[in-house]
Amino acid sequence: MSVTGRLEGRVAFVTGAALGLGRAISLAMAAEGADVVLFDRCEDLPGRRLASAADLEQTAQEVERSGRRALRAQGDVRSAVDLDRVVQRVGQEFGRLDIVVANAGFGAPDTPFWKLAEETWDQVLDVNLKGCWLTCRAAAPALIRAGGGVMILVSSNFGLKAARGATPYVAAKHGVVGLAKVLAMDVATYNIRVNAICPGSMDTEGNRAGAAADGLPFEQWVRRYTSQQLFPVVQSASDVARVSVWLATDDARFITGHALPLDAGSTLAGYTPP
Repeated sequence: MSVTGRLEGRVAFVTGAALGLGRAISLAMAAEGADVVLFDRCEDLPGRRLASAADLEQTAQEVERSGRRALRAQGDVRSAVDLDRVVQRVGQEFGRLDIVVANAGFGAPDTPFWKLAEETWDQVLDVNLKGCWLTCRAAAPALIRAGGGVMILVSSNFGLKAARGATPYVAAKHGVVGLAKVLAMDVATYNIRVNAICPGSMDTEGNRAGAAADGLPFEQWVRRYTSQQLFPVVQSASDVARVSVWLATDDARFITGHALPLDAGSTLAGYTPP
């Protein structure tokens, strides 16, 4: 059942939907009445453990328990073929597409740029930035046919500031912000809005895995980020998902081409923790 039905009758396409923020956004969209297309690789990359097919199935079942339809789709956001195929399935099974959330992405090891492997650079840029572009490119014709819609690109607070040792991630997430602005200009005449969201510290499976890889308790690991915030707390993925839902509703109908910080003030210039 929907909370207020603000997305009743709409279809949302979410990448990286099996776990973390992608799962939270998918469930939040479904709670507001949207049917959801759940897209995820469901296969590890070299040196990276990602969500599984079982994780995707769990997300789908939770969407369906809310009374909405879930389309399960495995694929890679780096593949135009995979994305085009799933958008075609959306047209066949739902008849329309209204909302696109380009969420798939991950971080990179804390490494000085001169020690960074070229393969790591390529992997992070391909998934976080190229994946956003390919997702939106595949979905745009369907949104145009629907008479309009919404694209939400998931950047980061590190798309608005820098972080020592995070070269490919910072570069990719800055690129996502720029991409959102250009796409917003390109599709405005088709009644399509495009925005980026820039979350700060979050409690997700991926971040907890990052803490474990660094050999630190999550609470200690995340403190390096929360210490830079005006409110030194960790947000949940559901906190960010609620903002994503709002951007997809008609309440945000005049908002496009923006990068919205969801970072408890960490991007404020000159702020030094007390």
